[in-house]
Amino acid sequence: EYNEITSSGNDGNFFLLSLPAFLKFSSANNLLNPTHGQTIIYRAQPFKNTINSSKYFFKQTLIYNLYIPLEKNRNFILAIRMTLGSIFGANVFDLPLTKLFLGGSDDDLRGYKYRTVSPLNSNNDPIGGRSAIYFTFEPRIRLTEKIGLVPFTDLGVVSFKEHPSVNEKWFKSVGIGLRYFSFFGPIRLDVAFPLDRRRAIDPSYKIYVSVGQTF
Repeated sequence: EYNEITSSGNDGNFFLLSLPAFLKFSSANNLLNPTHGQTIIYRAQPFKNTINSSKYFFKQTLIYNLYIPLEKNRNFILAIRMTLGSIFGANVFDLPLTKLFLGGSDDDLRGYKYRTVSPLNSNNDPIGGRSAIYFTFEPRIRLTEKIGLVPFTDLGVVSFKEHPSVNEKWFKSVGIGLRYFSFFGPIRLDVAFPLDRRRAIDPSYKIYVSVGQTF
């Protein structure tokens, strides 16, 4: 990977050379609508700033998805996701914003403004973090052959540190989702509400539409 990036957190340009690695294990039974099994994904990316030979950093992310059927027909599934991320080797202000952790999307910390959950500067702009932890809990209830209901809870923290502390600010959101099970997979409609809404930044709710379950 080779990028030229200008970051709002650093006025310089970044010419990055990267050699990413990706490992995945999955026993989940379906890609778009898993009802049992588990998935483990590990991503590792060493980056070298070719402008400054002393600047390098290493980004890694571990994702664990678990699907637990709560009744024999698998019409009631408890889906759990945990994501751990860390960057080490450089100060947060020496890193391009696009490579830092930023929470708030359609699969983590739903309800918050897109990719803004992180430490903020004096203008309420996201600075990004060197580490992150996200949790998602989804009881997936299939009401009929075509219709499902998914209440959900998201939790997460983004930190300046390489490893976030449990004492740091955790963000939480809740919501409700509707699933329409089409012939090619579930169509997802989620409405999410940020419980730790930052009034100058976040909306009171957000709506997400996509194909497939959240994870």
